[in-house]
Amino acid sequence: MSTAEIAQQGALGGFIGFVFAYVLARIQRRWDMERAAKTERLGFIQAARIPLEIMRDEISTSYQLHSYFNSSTEEQVLKQVREALYALRDEQLAQFYEKSKQPLHEFAHETNRRDLADRALPFIQSLLKRLGEIEGA
Repeated sequence: MSTAEIAQQGALGGFIGFVFAYVLARIQRRWDMERAAKTERLGFIQAARIPLEIMRDEISTSYQLHSYFNSSTEEQVLKQVREALYALRDEQLAQFYEKSKQPLHEFAHETNRRDLADRALPFIQSLLKRLGEIEGA
């Protein structure tokens, strides 16, 4: 074998090694992006789930000394939930949220909240159920 043939084989081997490393780097990047997207999605689910669970517990119990969801906190709480739900880009969640706004608004502004608890609770439970389905998927 001449030195020209050896150099040509070395160049070919180097090129094959470069292509192999490039392909592996692209695969690793795709895995990293998928993992980041999943982590972000779980963050949105938790950002919506936590206030909804607190509201559900507050509605379900008759002891409400420290009210989390009331007329002064309604806008802030619903904004957090809305942003997280819409960030998940799930049409069913968006529909559930839009249907729940009126009963939740009435519940937040009512002084005798027991009367409206039965109307608001199913909406919160449907949102939580759908969040659970999305998280499991």
